[in-house]
Amino acid sequence: MRSIVVPALVGCLLAIVATVIARKAVAPAVAAKGGWFSRWDAAFVGMCGAGAFFLGFFASLRFLRGPTSEQRSWMLSMDQVVPAATSYREAAPPSVVDLIERLTARGYQLERRRVDESGEPVAGGDDRDPLAGSAVELSDARAGARIVVRVSERAAGEGGGLGMVTAIERGGKRASEELAMFAIVELAALLPGLEYKDADSALTPDDTEMLRASLPDKPRAL
Repeated sequence: MRSIVVPALVGCLLAIVATVIARKAVAPAVAAKGGWFSRWDAAFVGMCGAGAFFLGFFASLRFLRGPTSEQRSWMLSMDQVVPAATSYREAAPPSVVDLIERLTARGYQLERRRVDESGEPVAGGDDRDPLAGSAVELSDARAGARIVVRVSERAAGEGGGLGMVTAIERGGKRASEELAMFAIVELAALLPGLEYKDADSALTPDDTEMLRASLPDKPRAL
């Protein structure tokens, strides 16, 4: 509600100013005719007021909402995700924190939160949760990058499963797409047999070897 009220107030203020200016502009013509006998004079004042209202309303609404976001997604497919031994803990399935640590080593400083199927934040979740069955949003304010990583719970079963990485872009830097590429590469190091493809592509998925070779050691957006 607040996001509409403020633009409406701005529009009303501009409409009042525009109406006053328009009335003064046509005052000599009105005085010469002895009053408001001209429909064109009245219409001109009304159009100026209405135009100023809509211009102020939509301009301020766009300013308050910020730049529109653009999304691009990549589908993931993988073999069965099984527990793996590490140097510092017992065998366990790859977790959210494993992905975060790998991206941190690349130079990112990530904020994270759990999201639902529509991408809205939800309470709960732990970085130690397995990747299989998790949906987490990762963002780096310095780079202006934000992605959502989803891995289906079925990936932990026989036959493996699917996942998706979605880049949420604001502006033209393509920093979110770069973060998504790094995330796919690091997911491939954690999830067996991972392949990826653009969600809009009808082609077969590719492995990540060529993608890994094409990425710099550190993100360009940082």
